[in-house]
Amino acid sequence: MAAQVDAGADWIKLYTGLTPELLQAGIDAAHAHDRPAVAHLEDVAWTDALPMGLDGIVHVMPISPDLLAAQDVEAYREARRPGTFGFFEWWERFDPEGAEADRMVEAFERYRPVFDATLVAFHAAFVQDQADSPYLDEARRYAHPRLFENWTSFFTFAIGWEPNDFARARAVWPKVQRMAVRLYASNARMTIGTDMSNPWIAPGVSFHREMRLLADAGVPNARILAAATWQAADALGAGDRLGRIAMGYEADLLVLDDNPLEDMAHAREAHAVVVDGRYLDSAALATLRGDE
Repeated sequence: MAAQVDAGADWIKLYTGLTPELLQAGIDAAHAHDRPAVAHLEDVAWTDALPMGLDGIVHVMPISPDLLAAQDVEAYREARRPGTFGFFEWWERFDPEGAEADRMVEAFERYRPVFDATLVAFHAAFVQDQADSPYLDEARRYAHPRLFENWTSFFTFAIGWEPNDFARARAVWPKVQRMAVRLYASNARMTIGTDMSNPWIAPGVSFHREMRLLADAGVPNARILAAATWQAADALGAGDRLGRIAMGYEADLLVLDDNPLEDMAHAREAHAVVVDGRYLDSAALATLRGDE
């Protein structure tokens, strides 16, 4: 960890597979180096990790058996398959309006973690079997060719999934949406991210798709825009110079034709950007994207 800090790491990320004891040791080590700790958790419940001092959580996949109702815990442990099948098998047993969901929301209210849902990463996986999936075209157009080749030939969240697995995954998506809405309604420190460079997550466009997915789920547009701007800057420790239009802040601007508070799709309709004092209109942006 010292090497990561020396290399410039602002956050320390802790991954799945850690026991509670190792997770605690990782959090303590990050704090000893004056760095916040963020985690991608599976078997360790969010409600257990946050009291340990964990500063952030990523991915709206809180798929710990300990976050299920008591009568479902052992049945889930016995029936779950290894790999990513838990992305939908867990949700089939979870009630986003139940007592366990309430406990997660209460923990978010109390400990106020930085949180990044990355709905787009999971939605892309849930629909990747469909020939008309918009993610496939976007990845082909905007992702690096080597990444796209990797996603089409080897790396996917849905390794081993059969048609029925995709159908089951899509069936639980409303539950994922509902939990995202509940978490984004808390006073936790929300951000917007995409988990780039996971399968079908094309740079740039996936960020807008994440915001649209949150809006489609029912998260208020004002909350989404705050998470994408000043709350994200604060989470990165750059809130004193980024994320706001104010005196003394860096003047990189996105100029839109219409108000994204009315429709989140407007956030993708750039009239111009200002970067390092350069004004780039829509024609210049199209050229940079290779659209013309």
